[in-house]
Amino acid sequence: MFRSLFVWMLVAASIGCGKGGSPAAPSQPDTPTRVLVVSGDLAFGDVEIGSSVARTMRVGNSGNSPMTVTNLTVTNGDAIAASWLTGVIAPGATQDVTLRFSPTSTAVVNGTIRVNADHTAGANPITFSGRGGRTGPAWERGGGGQTGGERASGG
Repeated sequence: MFRSLFVWMLVAASIGCGKGGSPAAPSQPDTPTRVLVVSGDLAFGDVEIGSSVARTMRVGNSGNSPMTVTNLTVTNGDAIAASWLTGVIAPGATQDVTLRFSPTSTAVVNGTIRVNADHTAGANPITFSGRGGRTGPAWERGGGGQTGGERASGG
């Protein structure tokens, strides 16, 4: 009996003397994140009708998982064309998108571009602005004996 008590005490002592006392809990994997970052100077300025100006918008993923972009939604952007609409952006990577403003009228255009993606956080949308214009002789509305319409003023 003394011998079995000694063995029992030896087993109990070896269990309680491990490093740290109890086994370490398994580490949990990081929660997948896809953080959308959109930047760029999209002020196109005055652009001659029939021509275009390009600006770059950068779409980034500062998360820890790949982010899938499904498309770009442009409001009030009939004059905007994009070089890239869909794809996957790796964690920590960016995708440059060339946006081309090609006005068809002399109107001022202000709008937004929304990046549609499976992001878990981040800023969206980004704004743009531009105005179609004419070059050459100065243009004026009506007047000078003309009835309506535009005419070139002398100069």
